[in-house]
Amino acid sequence: MCVIHNCSKLTLELSNELIIAGIDVLRVSFIGYDEQTYSHWMSRNNYNDIRNNIKGFVKLNRDMGGKSEIHLLHLIIDSKLQKHEVQKYRENWSKYTGAKSEIWLMHNWAGSKVALKYHRSKPNKRSCGRPFSPLLQVRACGTQDHSGTAVVC
Repeated sequence: MCVIHNCSKLTLELSNELIIAGIDVLRVSFIGYDEQTYSHWMSRNNYNDIRNNIKGFVKLNRDMGGKSEIHLLHLIIDSKLQKHEVQKYRENWSKYTGAKSEIWLMHNWAGSKVALKYHRSKPNKRSCGRPFSPLLQVRACGTQDHSGTAVVC
């Protein structure tokens, strides 16, 4: 079982219920490697709350001997600063929370990389573009066998 969540409501009580229910993977998707970039892209200033909720889930799962995982999905904002952003994501998210992370290049609905402005170049296209991307990595909320879930963008 896999769930995509923004973790704004991930209390210790909810974390406990998810772990007891046997959730395999809780996926968290957001943009922002530090408080400033997170607040800008996510349009709210709950950076520390989200990080602490994720850290609480990881610790509780470990303490309960659970097999649940939480995976963070990050996006590179500026490809020219990719090394810096990867370092900051690792430092501010992965190391701080103890969660696994995936870091992807920014993309848009047309499947092309974007800088800081979002522009839908093909209004009728209904995919995030990853199915057609040469950088495609299949992530189907499973582990090695990638079974059980399809994530719609």
